[in-house]
Amino acid sequence: EELQEQVEQWASHRSQSVVRTINGAVNYLRALEILVNEREGAGRGVDKFEDIRKHAQLILAHQTYGKKENKQAVQLNVQQGVIIGEHDQLHDLKINDWVIIKKDESRKATAKEAGKDEDEESHGRREGSHEGKPSTSVVGRVVGSWLGYSSPERAREGEDACPKVRADVVEKAKSLRGQWKAKRSGKGSCPPGYHVVVAILKDGKGAVIGAVIDSESVDYGACTVVKVGMQKHDEDVHYMLKAHAGYPFFVAMDFKRDGCHPRLLALIDEHVDNLSKKAEGSGWKPATKFKQASVLLKYNSEYSKDDPDSWPVKVVHVLPRVRGLLIGSAGDPSQGKAGNQLGALRFAEGHFLQMMDCNMGCYAGETFKVPIVLRGFYKRPEGSYNPTVEGNPENRLELKSRIIGFREHIFTREHGLVGQIMADAEWTFGTLVQRLLEFLTVRMHYG
Repeated sequence: EELQEQVEQWASHRSQSVVRTINGAVNYLRALEILVNEREGAGRGVDKFEDIRKHAQLILAHQTYGKKENKQAVQLNVQQGVIIGEHDQLHDLKINDWVIIKKDESRKATAKEAGKDEDEESHGRREGSHEGKPSTSVVGRVVGSWLGYSSPERAREGEDACPKVRADVVEKAKSLRGQWKAKRSGKGSCPPGYHVVVAILKDGKGAVIGAVIDSESVDYGACTVVKVGMQKHDEDVHYMLKAHAGYPFFVAMDFKRDGCHPRLLALIDEHVDNLSKKAEGSGWKPATKFKQASVLLKYNSEYSKDDPDSWPVKVVHVLPRVRGLLIGSAGDPSQGKAGNQLGALRFAEGHFLQMMDCNMGCYAGETFKVPIVLRGFYKRPEGSYNPTVEGNPENRLELKSRIIGFREHIFTREHGLVGQIMADAEWTFGTLVQRLLEFLTVRMHYG
């Protein structure tokens, strides 16, 4: 895995990738760590997060982070909080996976159209083919894992075997569910409409034949089960956050309640609820659940895959919104770049903002140059190196410039003729074209 990671990093740094941009931007934080340590004293030591955050922070604006990804729906039987099904039917469900369970009305409608009466339905129950009951063979396999039945035939010996067997399975599921709830005592419940897999049922040979969910009240019989997954690029974001843990590196996400992953949705609601509890004495009360918000996240150093209540990120700030970050119709929205910058701008601190597209690189030399160059764009007190001397503070309100542009170094120039042509086109756009547009007073800031 370590070798694979090194190869992926090597390849990413030779293309226009997000990882290349993030690694380059973190160089600013590393440079400031050295500069701050130099000014404060070499023996002092630097708190990467708090000390550097006083001077700079890195925010990755990500409009699609946190969106859920639903797997293909499967028709299964769910009785008293137990999903009955074979391994390949269960979407490879694992403990702590999230699922959506809905009643399957299609079979009822088919039965009604066919004119089946109540007696025929009762007969179907006895034969083990009713929509609300699993087949006898499946029941026998479930029992085999708990009661030591050697084969499904043992469960078919009499009609009373099914009820007795199901009761034992349900009791075992209750026990597993109770252990799971005891581990997360005092923590919030799942968002409405979602359930968590708390245990996996196996037969005597170790084959998966069912799963236990968090609620015993789900007793739908025939239903549709959908596994809720995480998007692949979300895992890439978590990788970058972990790689640069300790530095003030954040992610600004565009939260939309309807499409958000249930675990992240629960974390955001829990953060807002905790704030409302702290503000109870002031008379402030939480409003209805907001549909949209800009949310600032950072890496969770205590994250564990084995903890169902853990997630790779922590919620830092939540700013509810009435409208989205993009405007316009569904087929013709505004630019995504503008929406990203608007989302991150809500959490930006300090006097200077540097916008970087996620196809840019950043060399170590640039990270030392920019902080020093920027000091020349606002007035400083004369005769004093330290700008915080009492009675002679720096005045950052009288800025000499509002927008500062730097020449781009197009690294693809060295990758061949095509790269050189692209680099020349970009250089022309950033110089001649922009200056002509400024002369015509029609230029808008780019980037």
